[in-house]
Amino acid sequence: MKMNRNTKTFLLLLALFFVGLGAGFFLNEQIIRWRIARFERTADIPARITQHLAERLALDADQQKAVYEVFSWADGRFKDHRDREKAEREAIRTEIDARVMGVLDETQQAKFQTLREEQSQRPRRVVTLR
Repeated sequence: MKMNRNTKTFLLLLALFFVGLGAGFFLNEQIIRWRIARFERTADIPARITQHLAERLALDADQQKAVYEVFSWADGRFKDHRDREKAEREAIRTEIDARVMGVLDETQQAKFQTLREEQSQRPRRVVTLR
């Protein structure tokens, strides 16, 4: 059976489409697995650091426990610091709103309040440096 040039081209493009589709599914699955593994690695940072140091420095069980406690303490401090920063940012936003409201007339204040409410309903974009 002899195929004309258009049929061959169509079949070649169809084959390339399915190869690309298969590659896309495979790569998507790999990306999802990589992200899950990355999340699991960051789940208990003090334990990961302790394990790494235990392997590199040949720590005994007592040393591992002490190192874990140190990094757990530090992890708690870092979380407290992030919470304080969040509270400070909220206080600054409140001060900004109060100062802006002092400049506006009543109609503008109502519109500004509406804008702020709309803004608070939108999900915030999380930016990470990892």
